[in-house]
Amino acid sequence: MKKLALLVSCAALAACGSEQSGTFQTDDGETGTYSVDQSNGEGSISVKTDDGEFTMQSGADVDAELPEGFSLYPGATVLSNTRISHEEGSNVSVLMSTDASAEEVLAFYRPQIDSAGIDVKTEFKNQASTMIGGDDGAGNTFVLNVTPGDDGMTAVNLSVSKASGE
Repeated sequence: MKKLALLVSCAALAACGSEQSGTFQTDDGETGTYSVDQSNGEGSISVKTDDGEFTMQSGADVDAELPEGFSLYPGATVLSNTRISHEEGSNVSVLMSTDASAEEVLAFYRPQIDSAGIDVKTEFKNQASTMIGGDDGAGNTFVLNVTPGDDGMTAVNLSVSKASGE
């Protein structure tokens, strides 16, 4: 996976140029292909190498595809969503905005965390935000950051990773 991550980084840098697809080679001779699609204000990248395939989609209208048992906060507006998949698993990171309080959002996700068998190992609260995170010991992780805004809206950043085969 380390090689694939390196190749993905190279492809992402290559994708910053004018080309939308191509091939690349790392300093140690590894090669791969990439393609980038930025249609409809969303972005997607796909990288294929001998080590595997990596795909990423990002945008407000990208389907979150949260793992079973997890859901978007009811009535929240999705501002951005990034979905990543590769042979070792997947990750979904969703940024939402809601008029619900931080406490209401946390209360909504606590039962989902418990049902998924997530052991909360980090819980941090300061004047600006609350963050909780943990894992189930099998490679599945959960991180939730909730930040009340001065405008009465609460920013919710939810990230759920699922190990392949789970």
